[in-house]
Amino acid sequence: PKPSQATIDSFYKENEVTVEDPKNTNLPPVIDFAQLSLDPQIQSEISKFPKPTPIQAVSWPYLLNGRDVIGVAETGSGKTFAFGVPAIDNLIKSGNKPRGVQVLVISPTRELASQTYDNLILLTEKGDLGCCCVYGGVPKYEQREQLKRSQVVVATPGRLLDLIQEGSVDLANVSYLVLDEADRMLEKGFEEDIKNIVSGTNRKRQTLMFTATWPKEVRELAATFMNDPVKVSIGNTDELSTNKRIT
Repeated sequence: PKPSQATIDSFYKENEVTVEDPKNTNLPPVIDFAQLSLDPQIQSEISKFPKPTPIQAVSWPYLLNGRDVIGVAETGSGKTFAFGVPAIDNLIKSGNKPRGVQVLVISPTRELASQTYDNLILLTEKGDLGCCCVYGGVPKYEQREQLKRSQVVVATPGRLLDLIQEGSVDLANVSYLVLDEADRMLEKGFEEDIKNIVSGTNRKRQTLMFTATWPKEVRELAATFMNDPVKVSIGNTDELSTNKRIT
């Protein structure tokens, strides 16, 4: 059942949610897991939590509708499942699993990539989908082998570009692309690497960007890669932008 307008209004107010949608589709948030009809394995995994987090509640309806989404929210807001649930549900339901990478998540650091992978593996392990994590600082051999069997890949930009350039991975089938912690990636100087990686993905892809702050550089990056994105902000994002995030 769709929540009432009063419930939606109070949810938005309580969580300081703002939604900027160029198409004005006004999709109601998923306040309760019962509003979703996901693959049973995914539904049972997320139902271990009491309710969706605000970023999940607001972004899922748009993502499940195939829209590009920018999520501005602090780290630790449940964003891995915010982007992971629609990605894996779509992959399982599409039935046709062409070889190669379909879902690509780019992360700024090895630590974040590993955390994201640990969450995504919960969604993919029973769905007959390969999932792997690639980052620098370790030998490439094992990562090359894992990439051959994986439809879902979490990667840091430098190592991924390295593997692309040597011909170990092809991104032509990537239909769902996530740039996670985009502000940190730009701070780390990965802008050119990201542009090179994105240029190898499917042009008809769905693109998501998650960021804790919304500076000019991140806005420009979003404008380059995204198609009429819905921007979902949780919490006071002015504050997030002015006080550089404390890690």
